[in-house]
Amino acid sequence: MPLPKESSPVQRRPGTGTSRRLRQSGAPTGRTPGRLTPAPAGRRGTGGRWIIIEGKWLVRAALVVLAALVAAWLPTGVDQWRRARFGVAPGVTLAGLPVGGWWESEVRELAITLAEHLRIEPADAVLTQTGTISPSQMGREMDVDATVRAVLAAAPGQRIEPVLLTVPPLLTERRFTPIRQGNPARPWVSLTINIDWGEEVLPALLSTLERLGVRATFFPTGTWAKKHPNLVRALSRAGHEIGTHGARHDHLMGLSDSQLDSLIQEGARTITEITGLPVHLFAPPYGEVDARIARRAGQLGFYTIMWSADSLDWMGKSAEQIVSRVLGKIDRGGIVLLHPKPETVKALPTLVAELRRRGYELVTVGTQLGLPEEPQDGLPAEILPGGEPGEPSRQLPASPRIPARSG
Repeated sequence: MPLPKESSPVQRRPGTGTSRRLRQSGAPTGRTPGRLTPAPAGRRGTGGRWIIIEGKWLVRAALVVLAALVAAWLPTGVDQWRRARFGVAPGVTLAGLPVGGWWESEVRELAITLAEHLRIEPADAVLTQTGTISPSQMGREMDVDATVRAVLAAAPGQRIEPVLLTVPPLLTERRFTPIRQGNPARPWVSLTINIDWGEEVLPALLSTLERLGVRATFFPTGTWAKKHPNLVRALSRAGHEIGTHGARHDHLMGLSDSQLDSLIQEGARTITEITGLPVHLFAPPYGEVDARIARRAGQLGFYTIMWSADSLDWMGKSAEQIVSRVLGKIDRGGIVLLHPKPETVKALPTLVAELRRRGYELVTVGTQLGLPEEPQDGLPAEILPGGEPGEPSRQLPASPRIPARSG
């Protein structure tokens, strides 16, 4: 039997029933008329498409922004990566300044700037008007290359300080005080030969020194040099160092300042006129020296050279006595006093051999004082036949000590 009509399930479609009838009749429904108006068929289902279109534009915009960000970051980012990979290790400091990731050129530029601020000029010793010596002072400079190398080799987080070097002054107290010993820090010995006589022995003495490969320091007086200029030139050409023993072999203590100045300067001028070389060393005649004499010589630009081992060969000592006396007094930086005597020539081979056996190197006084080497000519064969002269040694500053007397 068929169900009642009102109880049958009804499948309602949109726009059917009472609401549809009311719209058809024009009766009011209590709703906004606009909302009841069906949307045109052409606009149905377009919301999804708009969402899809707007999403595509957002993706494109995001890609553009991302590309711009990458383009802006790329130069600095690659540079930072390269610095981290190939530059200074991270966390490294130089003089407290961070330099991690720096290139070598940047570190060097900083080091040069630091060097300018850290440099201290050395101060020379000065003889004041009152006769006192104003002491010299060491200077300081930064080794830029060594500092840069230390920074580049530093481990992460390492603190690097500038590599500093001391700079010695040009003039020290040595210029104004008697120098009785050379450089005690080096195994060096200098042979000095004072000359106011002995020209008949000098050729044999020079020949022996050449054969032994020894360069010595000679101190002729001006009067002797004027009488024997060829021998003076022979000394120079053989590569020996030449100072002055004064214009004459006079006692100095009784001379006035002007007389003393004249004696020193005239003696040096004579040597320079013969050899063409400057003179920096002065050996006082008779070994007479005091503070006044050394300071006057220093004011004139000369170092006053004494000795630490006097051979006393001028007293007629035998070769064996000369060797024994010198070896008993010699030490590092030693200065040996000799004269052109026959027994001295005989003593030289044994003396030089024993000094070398003990580890000493024979150098000039100027080498011990750090004076510049002067160019020398070869010695004529007719004066000094034989072997090759010794090679010049390195130069280091000297320091005075140990008194003695003779001349």
